Amino acid sequence: MPKNLKNLYIGAYIRAYMRANIGSKRRHRETYWQRWVKQHPRISIYLNREDYDVLKKVSDSLGLSYREVLLNAVSDIKALHDKLSKALEMIIEGKAHQQGYDEGYRKGYEAGYEQALKDIRNAKVPEYKIRALGLEYIKCAICKKPLEGYVVKTGTKLTEAIKNYVIRTNIHHSYHDKVVKND
Repeated sequence: MPKNLKNLYIGAYIRAYMRANIGSKRRHRETYWQRWVKQHPRISIYLNREDYDVLKKVSDSLGLSYREVLLNAVSDIKALHDKLSKALEMIIEGKAHQQGYDEGYRKGYEAGYEQALKDIRNAKVPEYKIRALGLEYIKCAICKKPLEGYVVKTGTKLTEAIKNYVIRTNIHHSYHDKVVKND
């Protein structure tokens, strides 16, 4: 095959196939209209005659187009929704805060009260603090130390009767019952 013919064949091949490949790589750009339509979706509504007449009357009285009347209504509804959701959020947050505060206060109070009772039962609260509350410990008949868990109101006849009963019946700590053996 002659050299010129070979080049001619290769040139025809390149022109035929390369043009299709080069053309397919080219991308078509979106037009302004296509971009605008993507960003502004179309909405169509169908109204019954009664609603249409109301819309027309409002539009005529305000001097606005149907579109402007509807957009104003949507913006008003959005503003109202924002105000209501903010107010509702504040109410819910306030109620949740108050409920949490009340529950925490109640639990803390109960825990403190229970701990105070345990301390009194175990005679861990100093006697002067108990007396400040108008109470006193019942004392052991032997060592006169407070008996754990026994507190009575001060200055009543019942208190005096209980103290006398403790002394008379010899109510005392259990460790006084241990017998010491002398070897």
